Amino acid sequence: MPTRAERAESPRHASAAPRRSRTRIGVAIRRDATHEAMRRNRRIAARTRRTRSPTARAAGSGARSRTHHYHSPQSAAPHFLARDVPFAPVRAAFRDLAERRTRRHFVSLIIRKPRDAQMGDVNKTGWPPPSPPRLKRIWHGPDGLRAGWAVLLYAAIVAAIMLALGVAARIAHHPLHPRSDLSAAGQIPFELALCAAALIATHVMSRIDRRSWLDYGLRAPRGALHFVWGAFCSLAAVSAIMGLLVATGGATIEYSGASRTAAFESAVAWAAAFALVALAEEVAFRGYPFLKLARRTHPVVAAALTSLAFGISHVSNRNENIAGIVPVVIYGLVACLSIWRTGSLWWALGEHAMWDWSESFLFGAADSGLTAHDTLFRSHAIGPVWLSGGTVGPEASVLVFPALAALAYVAWRLPPHAAWNGSTLAHARRQTV
Repeated sequence: MPTRAERAESPRHASAAPRRSRTRIGVAIRRDATHEAMRRNRRIAARTRRTRSPTARAAGSGARSRTHHYHSPQSAAPHFLARDVPFAPVRAAFRDLAERRTRRHFVSLIIRKPRDAQMGDVNKTGWPPPSPPRLKRIWHGPDGLRAGWAVLLYAAIVAAIMLALGVAARIAHHPLHPRSDLSAAGQIPFELALCAAALIATHVMSRIDRRSWLDYGLRAPRGALHFVWGAFCSLAAVSAIMGLLVATGGATIEYSGASRTAAFESAVAWAAAFALVALAEEVAFRGYPFLKLARRTHPVVAAALTSLAFGISHVSNRNENIAGIVPVVIYGLVACLSIWRTGSLWWALGEHAMWDWSESFLFGAADSGLTAHDTLFRSHAIGPVWLSGGTVGPEASVLVFPALAALAYVAWRLPPHAAWNGSTLAHARRQTV
């Protein structure tokens, strides 16, 4: 009987060893492929566990996190090869299900895009909202109507209301007296109309901006205290200017000779008139216009623009000149500084009203080139124009600049209010026109 070695060397069994060797190699290849597939499955399972939310991981559920990872249909299915794992029909069905699920989810993202784009700059799908039309971008910014157009619309509303009230008053044979008539009876109707126009325009624009009209400088928990403090500072400043003018020979002051009753009535009438003047001018120039521009640009830019407009509005006064316009512009900057610090108009309202009252009624001096009637004292400019101010009044004197500097220091030292970080000027540093 031939041995195993002899049978291996015989021609009959010459191909047996290579055939058995090929079989063992095939088994090893299939075993290695199976192990590689199992390792891939473990990696996929580990990646799936990492993408699960902490709540779902703690609960042991298979829920995924809200942060979705979108893959192609091929990557959505496990990385199985035909030669790795048996059960090809099950594998094909699983791959087809994963492909249809991925395709359906991608279509749903496209369908939800217009609705989700309205939810903010970056919506739930990760896409930014579509850009508005170019014509709409000219008129509207990120937070509504742009500041430049809003201020122009505000001025147009004020002008339209004043025109309508003027026509109605003329039809009723009670025309509004111009500012040149510096009597309390003539000033009150005109300033009341201007005050009403400014407040109505502020209310209309606040509805457009979806805010309260009190947010534009009229809301303050300590408004009365700021008003009284501003009035006291202004009275001290005007008294110091007039005292220095008398001491340096720039002006003389004499009693008007009015009786106590007449003086009291004139004091009350002028107080009401100048309170309306302050309210109308502060709301018209440093209410909505200043705060709107300050929110969208910068407080310095807004203060410069509104103060320049405030100075230009005084050019039409009788006897006014450039020497009187410059202090008016500087005063506007001081008022804007107080609004920047306190978040309200109340300090500027008290300062403005008392400046006009003390300069016009108390001392009887010219106020921006206009001289009031029925005053308590009368002052006369007798010195050089650069010192006395001439026909313009103490506002054109060089002594007004130290007084304005002192008022600016007081305004800077005012306690800041939370409105600067809240509804009044919250977006001043990061918004653009």
